[in-house]
Amino acid sequence: MSAKGTQVQDAFMSVVETAAKLGVNAIDYIFDRITNEYNMPSLADLIRLQTF
Repeated sequence: MSAKGTQVQDAFMSVVETAAKLGVNAIDYIFDRITNEYNMPSLADLIRLQTF
């Protein structure tokens, strides 16, 4: 593995784990972003909406 590959894997896993914690399907979320549809709210917006 290269250093760049490790960075990409870390970023991907961060998105997947954050989506899981928020109850969002990670595959649907990533597809939404890759296709530039933006039908789903961003993970950052969902985090801000969380009540603790």
